[in-house]
Amino acid sequence: MAEVHGFNFFETLTGFTWMGNIAVDLIADRKAVLFAFEEAIGFMIGTAVLDKDGVSAAAFVAQMATILYEQGLTLNQQLQRLYEK
Repeated sequence: MAEVHGFNFFETLTGFTWMGNIAVDLIADRKAVLFAFEEAIGFMIGTAVLDKDGVSAAAFVAQMATILYEQGLTLNQQLQRLYEK
């Protein structure tokens, strides 16, 4: 999915330490870090907190829901559109 949309994807060992280290390296190379996740534990949105951060992830989901609502969509409808794509 990342490749289709022109984004880079990096796979690391399990743990936010590894993901945070990759993020630090990418930032040093002047690259934007948009998202990191560990399927069982949590999400890192942006680089404000280089660790799992449920508060910023929840705020981002709320922002995303608002933008979709303005377009007449729900989060579930958008997820279904991505799944079909």
